[in-house]
Amino acid sequence: SVRGTVALAAAVTPADLDLDAIVVCTDTVEAPTPTEWLLAYRARTGRHGTRTLFAGGSACANLAAGWDLASALVRRRRGRRRPCSWSPPGRGCPSGTRVPALSTTVLSDGAASCLVTAEPSGPAFVLLGTATRSWQAGAEAGGMAHARAILTTTRSVVAELIRPGGTTHLLTPNFGSATRNLLAMAASFPVRRLDPGVAGEVGHCFAADALLNLDHLARRPDLADGDTVLALMSSDTTMSAALLGYRA
Repeated sequence: SVRGTVALAAAVTPADLDLDAIVVCTDTVEAPTPTEWLLAYRARTGRHGTRTLFAGGSACANLAAGWDLASALVRRRRGRRRPCSWSPPGRGCPSGTRVPALSTTVLSDGAASCLVTAEPSGPAFVLLGTATRSWQAGAEAGGMAHARAILTTTRSVVAELIRPGGTTHLLTPNFGSATRNLLAMAASFPVRRLDPGVAGEVGHCFAADALLNLDHLARRPDLADGDTVLALMSSDTTMSAALLGYRA
């Protein structure tokens, strides 16, 4: 529910930090407008004096746009051109788990947050780049056409970001295992090395998937300084990706 997403988002908003701005990445097909959503969010967090911006329009792939927006705000305020860093996120407990008909994906409402800064004060991920591609979903397009569009756009965004030597870790949305494996193959990443993240624990939490899985990755003992992470984010008509570097 919209009320539930507002509550979850408010729960992972840090109450003890002086924030320049808050960027909220969410979408809803239900009644409230983005303005009404933000009014309810500010009421729950008490942050009426903090600039709050809404990133939407790409459904579950909104996070890449949110990172770009937050990074641009930090660079402008700090007068810097260097990549921005962000600390591992907070997370809200999922609720309302549901399984759609004819689907291998379990859906949950959930939320996560991260702090975007010019310089990290501890272990952090550095945002090295993002890429986004969309496709037109035809009314008569079948499942195979949709799958081909996903594979084509996945290859496109990966090719735009990946550097020589590939990437150390790949994170996919919390879809069913068959879909996750398909995305790994499209990204030319070994399926045997694919980390399922929290897919088995919480299911698909929409735009929160990438942050939840990065939080899971940050807790792994084998994550090393200099590792690179490619995070994929997908909706019905959009594929986004972010390349990050880990700094211990």
